[in-house]
Amino acid sequence: MSIPIIIFLGPPGCGKGTHAKLLAERAGAGHFDLGSLLRGIAKSGSPRGVELTGFMSKGLLVPDTLIIEIVRDALSERVKTNPPPALLLDGFPRTVAQAEALEKVAASIELGPVSVININLPNELIVERIANRRVCNKCGAIFDVLEFSGKECPKCKSGQLIQRDDDKAEVVRRRLEEYAAKTAPLLQFYGKKGKLVSVVSDAPVEVVRERVYGAYKQIQPK
Repeated sequence: MSIPIIIFLGPPGCGKGTHAKLLAERAGAGHFDLGSLLRGIAKSGSPRGVELTGFMSKGLLVPDTLIIEIVRDALSERVKTNPPPALLLDGFPRTVAQAEALEKVAASIELGPVSVININLPNELIVERIANRRVCNKCGAIFDVLEFSGKECPKCKSGQLIQRDDDKAEVVRRRLEEYAAKTAPLLQFYGKKGKLVSVVSDAPVEVVRERVYGAYKQIQPK
């Protein structure tokens, strides 16, 4: 039996990572976080990691060929070792070419059908939200400087809160420009297939969580 795929789309900073995790926990689904996977590879110091860092530190999308290769290997391993009842994709695909490649990858490793939850938020709110974000360099916990302005991580008590290069305001704006040019066409791609439901994340997490769960129930295979 194939494993359904639910893709989370939306500009950086719209909350799709948070809500993908919340939905995965609530629905008992698997969560595939491409951003975390790429950052792990980038930190590895491997040739692939160095190549990734060159793009990510400038807020540029990583080339399709490299992303597809990484995703294919990771999904194949996930399905083989720990197949979930459904799989939420967070951060992939980001271009139509990647979406087309995903269809081929899914068919080869018994994944599918594919549906999409699109999360929206105005650009200026996104820039503000991401620029105020700080990440623990040890445990990876994320905090908003408007809520916690200390330097030491209050979660693990040993890491330091830092601003990632790709979270700086000028880089975020470039990321949004990249998104509009290369990722937004995915809305049309999946919309034409009738596989897309949109949610606005301009509300408290609890409210948006219910909106996302409602969208998930709506797109479940009948």
